[in-house]
Amino acid sequence: MKTKIIANLAISFDGKIEGPNGEYDWCFTDQDYGMQEFLKQTNLIISGAKSYQTVVNEGGDLERYFGKIPWLVFSKNPVQSHALVTPIPNNAIAHIEQLKSNSSQNIWLFGGSIFFQSLLQAKLVDEMMLSVHPIILGNGKEFFANIPKRIHLSLINCKTYESGLVQQHYQILY
Repeated sequence: MKTKIIANLAISFDGKIEGPNGEYDWCFTDQDYGMQEFLKQTNLIISGAKSYQTVVNEGGDLERYFGKIPWLVFSKNPVQSHALVTPIPNNAIAHIEQLKSNSSQNIWLFGGSIFFQSLLQAKLVDEMMLSVHPIILGNGKEFFANIPKRIHLSLINCKTYESGLVQQHYQILY
């Protein structure tokens, strides 16, 4: 098995990952939507500081939400300490390239459009799981706003829930 980096995130029907004030209260929380199964297959979580800080601000109980999965936070600034978190202060791309070449694990790319876009442009993201929520936010942060060229995808799986949420799982074809 080779290392896979999987971006797994909630997204609105109109492609937003947060509302105009950074809110994500529109995300469904009425059921698991496959997260426990996904976490069982995840060996490491990577994110930028903003996504990590969002979790900390919401109560910071990483083990409650993510189990005992280690977390790498890429940030030039200090991040709040936690036993499961290792801050990486520089060169995320080189660090992640090394991770991918020296291990065989599933890595969850958690949140953050800027961090995602930098890894996508470096061709380091292998798969995307988008939980498309049936809501149009109108305003907010677009996830795919600064992608400079076309990137083709191959559908791995698609699951529809009674709530209207559609989870799409794609392989990225570079």
